[in-house]
Amino acid sequence: MVQISGDSMYPTYRDGTRVLVNLDAYLQKTPESKDVVLALHPFKIGVYIIKRVSHVTDDGRYFVVGDNSFSSSDSRGFGPLRLEKILGRVIETRSHE
Repeated sequence: MVQISGDSMYPTYRDGTRVLVNLDAYLQKTPESKDVVLALHPFKIGVYIIKRVSHVTDDGRYFVVGDNSFSSSDSRGFGPLRLEKILGRVIETRSHE
């Protein structure tokens, strides 16, 4: 279970929403467009991000974006992610209390 911190995925996920992540989701297949993924931030060590896969680039990297483009640090700023940075797929949501 991972807790959303911030508004980058609003309105899909609000600050404080808890999500369940399948860490085995991409062992047999690769992320697809529209998947919501848990990934490692490419430049901030130990920082996890939850973003939506927008598309796969020609060189096989993943362009990930927040649903709230006004409040999201994502591939528009740091570029597409290598598959190794993507840890799992969000599969379930629990509202914050």
